[in-house]
Amino acid sequence: AGQDQPEGDEGTELSSSAEKIAGMSRDELEKQVMALAGRLVESQLVAAVPSLWNSEFGEVEALTLARAGFLLSIYKVDYWYFELLEMLRKLFMTAILVFVSEGSVGQILA
Repeated sequence: AGQDQPEGDEGTELSSSAEKIAGMSRDELEKQVMALAGRLVESQLVAAVPSLWNSEFGEVEALTLARAGFLLSIYKVDYWYFELLEMLRKLFMTAILVFVSEGSVGQILA
């Protein structure tokens, strides 16, 4: 089957994958994600090198964490969906301008 034609059991594969992920420990999941990130970098699909941001990569990383670590330390794996919600909020706030009268004070305030 080609990429243009989805297989009939695609939904079954997705639910099976979701069950497998749900059954993994945090460490196992992190290893899987890092392995995938490594493969993406090797195949040059992703330009950034995966990093755990734990200073194990030397002085430059430790210095970066000392200067900007407060920006990264607040992110928690358990709340991965927050960025999606934030993007939806921004989309909503931008899209609402279409429904406000053009050139009105309301459009400026929105």
